[in-house]
Amino acid sequence: MCKIVLEKNMQDFLLQQIEKEIPLEIFLDTQVNKEILKKDIYDRVVNAFEGYQRYGMKKDINKDTLKEEAKKISYEITSKKILSREFGIKERYIFVGTDIIIISPQESFPHDEDTENLIKKQSDERLVIEKADIRLFSQFPLHFIQCDFQCEIKNTFWNYLECENLSFENCNFYKEVYFWFQKNFKLLIMENCYFHNKVYFSGVFKENAFFNNSHFKDYVDFCACEFEKIACFYGVSFEKIPNFSQVVFKDNTNLVNVKANFDFRNLNIAIKNINKLKDEAANDFRDYFRIFKNILIKDNNLLDASKFHKYELYCKEIELEEKKSKIFSKEWIDKWQLVFYRKLCDHHTDILQSLNSLILVIGIFGVLNLAIIIGFNCYLGYKPILEHLYFSLDFYNFHIKPLIENNHLFIMFVNFIILFVYLILVGFALCEKYIRKFFITISYVITFFIMVTSPKILIPAMGIFTDKRVMLDPLSVLGGIYTIIFGFVVYSFIKTIRKNSIVPS
Repeated sequence: MCKIVLEKNMQDFLLQQIEKEIPLEIFLDTQVNKEILKKDIYDRVVNAFEGYQRYGMKKDINKDTLKEEAKKISYEITSKKILSREFGIKERYIFVGTDIIIISPQESFPHDEDTENLIKKQSDERLVIEKADIRLFSQFPLHFIQCDFQCEIKNTFWNYLECENLSFENCNFYKEVYFWFQKNFKLLIMENCYFHNKVYFSGVFKENAFFNNSHFKDYVDFCACEFEKIACFYGVSFEKIPNFSQVVFKDNTNLVNVKANFDFRNLNIAIKNINKLKDEAANDFRDYFRIFKNILIKDNNLLDASKFHKYELYCKEIELEEKKSKIFSKEWIDKWQLVFYRKLCDHHTDILQSLNSLILVIGIFGVLNLAIIIGFNCYLGYKPILEHLYFSLDFYNFHIKPLIENNHLFIMFVNFIILFVYLILVGFALCEKYIRKFFITISYVITFFIMVTSPKILIPAMGIFTDKRVMLDPLSVLGGIYTIIFGFVVYSFIKTIRKNSIVPS
């Protein structure tokens, strides 16, 4: 096939079009020779028409087709040179398409390459990017695949950029990232990405936004962002508490499999670090947790909704704590009610914590019960209470009675010292988790001992109508108080187990 040679007037026209299409910034801070670049583009345009003929694609050579081809090829070549310079990568890692530019470490492999080896090579390859100007994200429709950003991505000045199409797939970000676009995101995709440092978003998402299966290891801020279409956070992991305060979701939001496990302490620290009055910041966080909860309830995902309902109550507690309400006022009562339910069962979301609280109540009652019984026996020298309430008669005669008769004062002293220390440490256990674990373990032992010796003591109210006992004796009073507390904690435990009842409709 003959080589195409353009007529002189067509050559001049093509060179003029190429001149118009080459952006000025291609020559800034580079050694690119303009004439050489124009010749490269010219040759590529001519080769393109030769290729059309070679493969039987009839395409007339006229000013319109030359202009179209010059625009396409100029964009491809100049885009590669600009992006190669700005990202500090080689041009062979940049693939320019009609509507998208792919930046990826994957190059072509031989056709006889084994498929399994090919897949392994592709998954193992990474492209390191050590510099990035955020303005490029608004100038080009970029799609990054398997890239490791070792640089901070941040505006060097306050701007009003509009991001057309930007996507990241299986990328790592090791430094802070600031996506502060004051106009609009038209399309943003961040799938299977890992953010090792802080991330900040600002702006309006005009089109769908996808963050599927991404992992945010540090703080992430979506404060005051607007999502006008689908916002998909499927499988997203937040290791630290994100800031979605004042966010607006106008369309569907997917929060399925969102991993966000925070505790009260972490949330308190996150709210404290917000540059705002603590009660106002807590209210902002409570509002976004409420939004997430309502989205999940709408999707009939009550289990995950209960988690965000719990965070919402955490925020309310922090807000009330900051207000310093008067004793016995409504806000004061609400605050301590929230504290109580958080300690008891983590607002009906933690079955194990609820069970441990129940066992702890039984353990405290068991120690108190034993203390009163031994104290009365030591002081009065009689055994009726101990015989019929706590132990079998044989157990008493062979084990308890000899011990009491031979060591009256010592046993009484040791008993009350143990009781005092036990109650003090139980108080600490409500605040210190390691001490709490220790006394929960002891309470399990005590509960087991009660089950073996006299199970009916677990519900002492059952003996009111069967046991003959002096009214208002210490064991009766203790048993009555314990029965009320026991019933309340059991009810809370049952409610926690019934997952469908933990989220208000």
